[in-house]
Amino acid sequence: MSTPVMVVPHPCQCYHGDKLRRFITVAPVEEVTDYAPFGEERTGAKDKFALLDLPISAEPDAPRKSHVANFGKLTTVGHKYLNVRNRVACLSHMGLGLLAKRLMQFQLRAPSELAQVMGFTHKQWNEAYVMQAWVRANASLKGYSAWMRTPTAIPGINEPAAPDEYVAGAPDLLLELIGKQTAAAGQ
Repeated sequence: MSTPVMVVPHPCQCYHGDKLRRFITVAPVEEVTDYAPFGEERTGAKDKFALLDLPISAEPDAPRKSHVANFGKLTTVGHKYLNVRNRVACLSHMGLGLLAKRLMQFQLRAPSELAQVMGFTHKQWNEAYVMQAWVRANASLKGYSAWMRTPTAIPGINEPAAPDEYVAGAPDLLLELIGKQTAAAGQ
């Protein structure tokens, strides 16, 4: 029987270039009866990350139960043990910010504001979004890292530039570029 886990690194950090890293850090996901230890301010149980209503069940119509990712049991596994077809959920941008905040509290006891963490993860979120568009357009991540670093003509930018320079502030331009490249390749 397999144990559900939460992949802890940011999606971009799960890769080295265009290849999935050989080892990925994960936190086991455990069922809990309630979230009482977190407290009203959600500051307790720093070794846990709440995964509200996570749909983990062998039965299709089973009621959703409460789960946590247990940071006290972080471990590293070979990427071959992770099957993307078995993924049941993905964090939103806010979820990613909450994860970063919780990890900082657990690992460093560093106080942080959610807005501050969200600003910090903004570029990584955009890059993950652009990376996903690349994979949809190319059916693989192959070539993505080189494309991000190679100066090219980007719609709306006067001079050739590396897409990586615009991922934080103008991901829409990069998504448009990926779409144009895909259309041109299909002609």
